[in-house]
Amino acid sequence: MATATLKISGMHCGSCVSTIERSLKKDAGVRTAAINLATGTGRVEFDESRTNIDSLRSAVARAGYRAEAVGAHGPLPTPRPRIETRSAALPRHSCHRAPAAADDISDHTAHLGIDHDRIARAWRLRAVLGILLAAPIMPLHLWWHDPSSPYIQLALATVLQILLGWPFYLGGLRALAHGRANMDTLVALGTSVAYGYSLYSLLRGSHAVYFDTSAVVLALVALGKWMEARATGSAAGAIISLMELRPGMALLEREAPGGPSGFPDGGVRPTVEVPVSELAPGDTVIIKPGAKVPADGTVIAGTSSIDESIITGESAPVSKSAGSRVIGGTINANGMLRARVDAVGSQTVVSQIVSLVHQAQLSKANIQRLADSVAGGFVPLVLLIAAGSWGAWHFLAHDPARAIDAAIAVLIVACPCALGLATPTAVMVGTGLGARHGVLIKDARALEHSSSLAAIVLDKTGTLTTARGEVTDIVPVHSQGLPDLPARVLLKLAASVEAASEHPIARAIIRRAQADGVDLAPVENFHYEPGRGVAGTVAGKEIMVGRPEKFLDAMWHNDLTRSLEGKGKTTVAVGIGGKTVGLIAIADTIKPEAKAAVDALHAFKLRVVLLTGDTERAARAVAEAVGIDEVLAGVLPADKERTIRELQQQLGGGKNKRRRGVAMVGDGVNDAPALAAADVGIAMGTGTDIAMQAGQIVLVGGDLRLLPKAVKLARAMMLRIRLGLFWAFLYNAALLPVAAAGILNPMLAAAAMSLSSVSVVANALMLRRLKL
Repeated sequence: MATATLKISGMHCGSCVSTIERSLKKDAGVRTAAINLATGTGRVEFDESRTNIDSLRSAVARAGYRAEAVGAHGPLPTPRPRIETRSAALPRHSCHRAPAAADDISDHTAHLGIDHDRIARAWRLRAVLGILLAAPIMPLHLWWHDPSSPYIQLALATVLQILLGWPFYLGGLRALAHGRANMDTLVALGTSVAYGYSLYSLLRGSHAVYFDTSAVVLALVALGKWMEARATGSAAGAIISLMELRPGMALLEREAPGGPSGFPDGGVRPTVEVPVSELAPGDTVIIKPGAKVPADGTVIAGTSSIDESIITGESAPVSKSAGSRVIGGTINANGMLRARVDAVGSQTVVSQIVSLVHQAQLSKANIQRLADSVAGGFVPLVLLIAAGSWGAWHFLAHDPARAIDAAIAVLIVACPCALGLATPTAVMVGTGLGARHGVLIKDARALEHSSSLAAIVLDKTGTLTTARGEVTDIVPVHSQGLPDLPARVLLKLAASVEAASEHPIARAIIRRAQADGVDLAPVENFHYEPGRGVAGTVAGKEIMVGRPEKFLDAMWHNDLTRSLEGKGKTTVAVGIGGKTVGLIAIADTIKPEAKAAVDALHAFKLRVVLLTGDTERAARAVAEAVGIDEVLAGVLPADKERTIRELQQQLGGGKNKRRRGVAMVGDGVNDAPALAAADVGIAMGTGTDIAMQAGQIVLVGGDLRLLPKAVKLARAMMLRIRLGLFWAFLYNAALLPVAAAGILNPMLAAAAMSLSSVSVVANALMLRRLKL
C-alpha cells in the first residue's frame, strides 16, 4: 500500500468533500480517501499495483475538481543553480552526500497548505467591489422612483453578477456537468433567479425588480467568504509558525587553512555562510550567541544554554556542552558552539513535527465523517425545499413575488459550509496548539478518543522513571557447588552478557562497569527471552542475567530480593548454569514531574493504572511515591496487550457510556503491542526520533506534564467540534423553515449564511486561548 497527498482546488463546502471521496473510492485500487475542506488537501491510501497517481487525479477531475499530487508522491523540486554553484566551490568531505536540492520542509508545506493569504485577498477585493456597487442600488430601489432607476440598477447588478458571480457560476456549472450540486449551485441559482426575474419584469415594462436582492446577496456572500478565508488562514497559523523556526542561513566551517573560527582549540578554520539547504550530515557549523541552530546535530566544542521551548514547551534554557544534542530551530542563548550536523531536511525534528501535524490534519475524526455524510445529501434536499416553497406560494397562495423571495431565501440561507468546516478547523487549531506545547498528534481520531478516556495505563521504566537507573548493590550469593565470586567478577559477567541488550537495566549495568573500569569478556550464543532476561556463553560457561524468580534456586535469595525491592529497587540475578551466584540492584530515579502529572490525571476523574514487568514490591514502591493506587506488576511484554484488552472489556460495561476508553503510555518500543491495542497509544518521545515512535500521540522529550495537557486539549477540542456542529445543524434546521415560509428576506438570508460559516470557524479559533 502507498499513500498520496493531494492538493485539491475548487472545494467550497461539505458536499464537495463527499463528492470527491466517493469519486476516489470508485477506483478499485483505492483503499481509503479522506478529504479535508479546511486545508484543501486529501490523503489517499491505494494499491500501487492497481492504480497510480494519474488515476487518482483523474478521479478528482471526474468529480469536477483539480488535484495535484504533493509530498512523497509529488513533483520533485528543481535544483537551484545558485546553490549548486556554491556547493561545487566548497571543499567537501568524502563521506558527504550531495546537499539537498531544495528546502524539503518549505516545499512540503508550500504544496500541502492552501495559500490562505491569496484566497483572502481575492475575496476581499470582491467584497469591497460588491459593497461599492451594491450600496447605490438599495437607495435607488427604495427611494428614487425615477423611470431611469431600474436601468441604473440593472447596470450595476449586471457588473456584480459577472464579476462576483462568476466563481459561483463556474463551480455550479462544473458540479452540474458531473451530475451533482453544491454550495456554488445554491448561490448561483438564487442570485440568478433574482436577477433573471428582474430583467424579465423590466423587459415587460414592470418596475417590480429584485436587482437589489441579487446585488446585496452577492456582496454579503463575498464578504462572508473573505472573513471565512481570514479565519481559516489564522487557524493554519500554528503550522506556519513551526515552519518559521528554521533559519535560512548557516555558518559552515571549512577544512582548508584560513581565518579563525572563534574556538581556541588549536585549529584555525575558515567559515562561510551558506543556505541551510546546502548542509549535509557530517558538516561542522558554528552557532553564534543569539543565533538559531541551523540543523539537528551534536556539540563538538563550546558551552552554552539553548532555548528549546519552541520544541518541548519548556521555558527554562537547557545547558549544552561537548556531546550534547542540539535541535534545529532552537535558539543559542549566550555561548558559541561548534556542532556536527547529524540530520538535515526531512530527517530533522522540526520537519518530523511539521509532518506529523500535517498527517493529523489530513486524518478524519469519526464525528467529521458523519458531518460530511450529512452535508453530502444536504444540497439536493435544499433544492427540493426551494422548489416546494416556490410552488406552494405561487400556485397555492397565488403570490408570485413572495414565491420568488421564499425560493431565493431558501437557496441562499442554506449553509453546508458550516457543517464541513466545524471539525477540520478545530482539528487544525488543536493539532497546531498541541505541537507548540510538545504534544504531537498523529491522527485526529486520537484526540477524539482521548476526550472519552476512562483510564490511563502507565508503564514504569522510561515513563514514570528516567530509565537511567544506577547500580546501587552488587551482592554475591553462595550457591552450592559453585565458588563464591567477588562483586567485580559478578559485574563483569553481567555487563558482558548485557552488552548486546538495549534494555534500560542493561545500560545501567554497562555504565557501572565502565565507571569501575571493568573490561568486558567476549560472549557467544547470546539470546534474549522477553520478560525473563538475557543469556550467553562466557569462557565456556552459560551465564544468565534476569529476573531472580526465573532461576532454579529462587528460594535461596527471596529474603534478600524482598529487602532490596522494598526500597523501590529493581533486582536482577546473575547465574551460572541456572544457579544464582549474585544479585544486582538498580535504583531508577522517578521523574520529578511524575506525581504532579498523576495528580492532574486524577483531577480529570481518570483511573490511573501502573502496568510493569517489574516485581510487585518494586512497582508498589514507585506507585506509592507518585500517588497511583492500582498496580499490575510482573506482566511480560507479550501479555501487556492482553491486559489492555481486558481493561477495555471491563470498562466497556461500565455505567459511564461517554467515557470508557483506555490509553496506554509507554516508551513506544517495548510497549508497541500494548500501545496499538489501546484506544489511544501515547509514546514518550525522545525529541529526536519522533516520526519513529509508536503511538497516536507523542510527548516530546518524555515530559509527563504533557500527558494531562494532552487530555485537556482533547476535551477542549471535542467541545469546540460539538459546539460547531450543534450550531451548524441548529442554524440550518431553524432558518430553512423560516425561509420557506416566506418570512426571511433574501438579503438577511445571505447575511445569516455568511455569519454561520464565520461563527463556526471563530468557535474553533477559541481553542487558541486554551491555556495548557
